[in-house]
Amino acid sequence: MPRSDDYDISKSIDLKDAVSGGSQQTSLEGFLEESSQAEQKINTDEVLEVYNFPTEELSRIEGITFADSVAEEVTDYTHGMHTYPAKFVPQIPRWAFRLAELDRGDTVYDPFVGCGTTMVEARLCGLDSYGTDISPLARMMTEVKSNPLFPEDPARLKSCTRKLLSNIRNDTTEEELTDENEYFNPPINWDFWFPEQAIADLVKIKRHILNFDPPVEVSEQDRELLEEFYLINLSSIVDTVSYQDENQIKVRKDDGKFEDGLPETVDLFEKTVEKNQRGAVEFAKKCGGDGLFANVVGEDARTQAVEENSVDLVVTSPPYINAIDYTMAHRRSLIFLDFFDQESYKEHRREYVGMTERAVTKDYYDELRLTGYDPIDEQIKKIFQKGERKDKIRAFILYQYFTGMEEAFESLDRVLKEDAYCVIVVGDNEIRNEYIPTAKYLNSIAESVGFDSVTNFKHYYRKVQLQTGRRSTGGKIDYETVLILQA
Repeated sequence: MPRSDDYDISKSIDLKDAVSGGSQQTSLEGFLEESSQAEQKINTDEVLEVYNFPTEELSRIEGITFADSVAEEVTDYTHGMHTYPAKFVPQIPRWAFRLAELDRGDTVYDPFVGCGTTMVEARLCGLDSYGTDISPLARMMTEVKSNPLFPEDPARLKSCTRKLLSNIRNDTTEEELTDENEYFNPPINWDFWFPEQAIADLVKIKRHILNFDPPVEVSEQDRELLEEFYLINLSSIVDTVSYQDENQIKVRKDDGKFEDGLPETVDLFEKTVEKNQRGAVEFAKKCGGDGLFANVVGEDARTQAVEENSVDLVVTSPPYINAIDYTMAHRRSLIFLDFFDQESYKEHRREYVGMTERAVTKDYYDELRLTGYDPIDEQIKKIFQKGERKDKIRAFILYQYFTGMEEAFESLDRVLKEDAYCVIVVGDNEIRNEYIPTAKYLNSIAESVGFDSVTNFKHYYRKVQLQTGRRSTGGKIDYETVLILQA
């Protein structure tokens, strides 16, 4: 699985290297040669197309996007193991490693680690890493994707998969979909969201995973990681065999989804595992025996337990305000895999920085709450004073998001080494027809807790499917801002 940059994070990338082979190369080279002002902004007819983000002359860039061919690397190794909303593209953390001039064995931290992209890239590039996330499913994904399975002999994974699939296919037991079945922890309204046969097959697969006895000798650590690998593969097909419209981030039922017949759940699981184990084996061959660590630590970016002054780089993409309900996107998996029951799931939804309106109760929004940052508070007051219940809820969401991010920045300032970079990738928002310059506000908050602002630029999504579609009041995110801060 070759990469366009071959993992060499030691080499810097100037603007000419970044666009090498792209349609804008000639005009850009001419501009750079003719310009007598080193800090003059690049003026191209369209957003600058690159194969790698440059690490030099960043102050001259206003907008940037990746060439089409870069998309081929988004799902290699373990990156494509599970879908995840607003997924971080691996090229961005890899660029940040270069920007920070990291050496092998340096430590990277992603406080909103999501599905683990930063930590996978760190491992591939010879770096230690920590990650934190409020979602237990995200933490499990990250553990599985960033740690090699059977590093001494990756082929043993294939032997285990053959045995597990054989056990499942040879089991003719009819699953009892009742409370007496300890493996049946159904998602909310499961009979509304699933054909009965699909949920029965999911329960059977889950039972076999949790009782699997590997046919090869394995360490306790590998046994746990193996079980989590299979559970993540199971999670990745839960929505596929449900009536969820998988083209929507929002929860939408598609009653006509199985008009041509329900897919065989066991066949789908087998196909998924075999695809993902190819990536896992390649990852283990690349990273096995590297002497590095990829540790998921804590559950909350605001209160994580990473050692003070121990991190060489933070690179992360925090949640979008009221744009993506991460808990709703994964609620069937969160409950089906026993992370929560119905009641604890409801409480969990309120723990996120940037909780969505479904999670907000009256005791949160019944009074005006302010952050102490004047520009933010002016917008909060403007939305709150519109007077409708939705307005008050969204005013609270703004308050909760920015105060939560303030706590996160304080925590990051504590763990970063002096002069280390903190790279934040975040999208702006529109709430109740009010444009919210999220990146600008976060930059100000970061400065107020002790960070220096180095520079920023916009990364435009290359393809429509990379955009985050929302209701008309939420707008559409077609770019994100890359903030470069320094502790």
